[in-house]
Amino acid sequence: MTGGDDLQEGTLFSLSANGSGFKLRHTFTGGATDGSSPSESLILSGSTLYGMTYHGAWPRADLVVSGSALFGMTDRGGGSGCDGSGCGVIFSLRTALKDLLTVVRSGTGTVISTPSGIDCGETCRATYVLNARVTLAASPAAGSTFSGWSGDCKGRGTCKVVVNAAKSVGAAFDAVTCTYTISGKSKAFNYQAGTVKVSITAKAPQGSGPANCAVPDISKEGDWIDLSSFVFQNNKGSVQVSVPLNDSSSGRSGTVTVADKEFTVTQKAKPCTLLLSASSGSIPASGGPGSFTVTADPADCTFTATDNKDWITIDSGTPGAGAGEIDYTAGENTARSSRSGSIKVIADQNKASKTYTVKQAGAQ
Repeated sequence: MTGGDDLQEGTLFSLSANGSGFKLRHTFTGGATDGSSPSESLILSGSTLYGMTYHGAWPRADLVVSGSALFGMTDRGGGSGCDGSGCGVIFSLRTALKDLLTVVRSGTGTVISTPSGIDCGETCRATYVLNARVTLAASPAAGSTFSGWSGDCKGRGTCKVVVNAAKSVGAAFDAVTCTYTISGKSKAFNYQAGTVKVSITAKAPQGSGPANCAVPDISKEGDWIDLSSFVFQNNKGSVQVSVPLNDSSSGRSGTVTVADKEFTVTQKAKPCTLLLSASSGSIPASGGPGSFTVTADPADCTFTATDNKDWITIDSGTPGAGAGEIDYTAGENTARSSRSGSIKVIADQNKASKTYTVKQAGAQ
């Protein structure tokens, strides 16, 4: 700085250490808002330069910057009752029109500010215009609960801070063990394909505060069971459980586990049906062999064949499963009249049956 001329004005300048690069930064005019005759030391704090002028203050000693305040003393100024030379004052000024808000987070969760600036998570400090009103909202991560604010906010509700000085707010998140419930305990399907929706609800322990329960683990026992359309948000969700057509003569059972809750899935067997290649066969009076085929559905359906006459003998094919041939023999008919008997094929699973008639001519 320069002290000025006889009008005690002066200038503020900068230059390099080697004396080059002179730049005029400010000319004091001596006006009421500008002062004159710059005096004492300068302080550069951040991007702000501080100093005092001799006229209008009569500075004594150096200026001091501490935090967000500037401190100094003047030899003149002060109130009434002073002698002709005036009275001195000690003063402090704010050095900036902004201040810092800091969030100190513990546990897993995020704190977001309105207006924007803090997203903690990652950004836990922000500078706001002096006297700004900032609202902080806490969101617990999955498996956590928000326990409350500390520092310049208290309680568990929305935090509202007036940034009229440097402020610090603590946000505590605690791990929580939730309990899970599901809709129903079991579902029984017939042998045809089907679907059921299982609803899921999670609840934090009483008194733990707002909690974002973790997404539950879901597993199954039974590779024929399909799980799809799984959603879980805000402690509620659902999963779709589907089964295909059961193309078997046996029923089946499996389980779906959600967290620690089991949901039992059962499916009935497909009913056995029988088809014969012919409904009857003819044998001469002298007797002889005959045969017919049996087709059972589903393919693992088992069956048994029995005859109702002592002159009919089943030679092979019983018991059988799926597709097979029944071989039989009719004995000689010595009577002049014809005769008939039958072979009955019965499904072991559901006792479905078909009858084959054996016809034999009489002796001549």
